[in-house]
Formats: sequence, C-alpha cells, structure tokens
Amino acid sequence: ELNKLLDNIYDDDDLSYINPEKLQNNVKQSINERESRLIYEDYILSDEFTTLAINEKYKSWDSYIKFEIKDNKYNRVQRLFERAIVDLSNQSTIWSDYITFSIFKLKNYSF
Repeated sequence: ELNKLLDNIYDDDDLSYINPEKLQNNVKQSINERESRLIYEDYILSDEFTTLAINEKYKSWDSYIKFEIKDNKYNRVQRLFERAIVDLSNQSTIWSDYITFSIFKLKNYSF
C-alpha cells in the first residue's frame, strides 16, 4: 500500500523528486476524507450520543460504517465495528452486520 501511495506522489521519470502537484492533491484528498469522518466522530463522542436509545445509537454507527464501506476502507470498517460492538454489545444486529461483513468482505482482503 505504501508503494501505491508513493507511486502517486513521485514522478515516474525521477523517483528522487516529489511531484508537488500530486502531493498537494493527495493532501487535499486526505483533508477532505478527515473532515467527512469528523462529522461522525464528533457525534459519536458527543454527550447527546451517550443519551440515545440503543436503536438510535445503532443507526449512527451503521451510517458511519456504511460511509467507510462505500470507500472500501475495510480496515477502518473493522475498527468501527469493534468500537460499535463495545458500545452496543447486547444489540444483535450489530453482531450480525459484523459477521456478514467479515465473511463477505474480509475473507479475501489483505491489510
């Protein structure tokens, strides 16, 4: 994965020089991804979230997880499921979702 990232940053002609345009694009993309995640993270860590009913908490976690699945960020999805399960350990749907994700997405995925 690191080589893939470096390929996007370095010019093919000369690996000793960084392509500033590509680097700037990668930084912008990273900032945008971070900002979109912060919406979910801020809410999940808020006082309001802690007072929600379990089914409402599930909807919030599910929305965040689907956001990461859409971008094929499977290692992030796995960590989100683990966090959600700690929060919703008695909620069977989150367990079912995690098992389904693990079987169909992680089975042949290498981190």
